[in-house]
Amino acid sequence: MIKSVAINTKPNDLKDQLDNDNSYLFIWDKDDSAEVSEETNLGTGAIVKLIINSEQKDLKYVVVKGDVDGNGQIALLDAVKIINEYLENTALEGVWREAADYDSNGAVALLDAVNVIRAYLES
Repeated sequence: MIKSVAINTKPNDLKDQLDNDNSYLFIWDKDDSAEVSEETNLGTGAIVKLIINSEQKDLKYVVVKGDVDGNGQIALLDAVKIINEYLENTALEGVWREAADYDSNGAVALLDAVNVIRAYLES
């Protein structure tokens, strides 16, 4: 996982932060159905693929803290998903759980939902 992606990050901005040459990096949507356009804000679940000579060498999933639904925005629905995880109504796994752990302390708690609501209100 790439856990350091900030909200409102564009694909080329992320590519510039990575070690590989940008010409080998391709970013796909969370469904792995289409490449993300350069104008799109990246969301949790986006897939960064390292492709050299038409061969996929590696891939990493993007995590945007607070973006629990993968739409590239922090919204109240994200806070609801965090609360449901905390109350054990639904289980978040992988990148979705990592995005819900807003303060990166290893646990999903009510404070994570509060921080997401705060980030939403500040945007």
